Amino acid sequence: MTMKELKTHKIQCTPQRVAILSLLKASQVPLTINEIESQIDSSINLSTIYRSLELFEKHNLITKTKLQEPLQTIYQFNDKSHSHHLICTKCQKIIVIEECPLHTYEEQVASESGFLIEYHQLDLYGLCPKCQSHDS
Repeated sequence: MTMKELKTHKIQCTPQRVAILSLLKASQVPLTINEIESQIDSSINLSTIYRSLELFEKHNLITKTKLQEPLQTIYQFNDKSHSHHLICTKCQKIIVIEECPLHTYEEQVASESGFLIEYHQLDLYGLCPKCQSHDS
């Protein structure tokens, strides 16, 4: 299916691109560049990974999210669903929040302000249950 997605977007199918997109598609959580690099074939160099991710984002195959704490970027296959994240500030675990509680509020704000909202991002930072129990 990954090759079909690349061809649909008129992206040349290389083994590296197929491997990177397949990894993101199979992952249940967003991945950092370091996680992608460590889980992918070691013959694929970092610059190829960055270029592929940039190309995938340009064609809306993936979503790129810049986190504030820790300062890093995560990548997630774009399955057309909208999600937000819980990020542990101690272990950096990321939990995806599948449902978005902001759509109604976003529509209200747009209506009241006349602002054309293109997108929003909600990332909640704190301690996961495991890190909370270690701090006790």
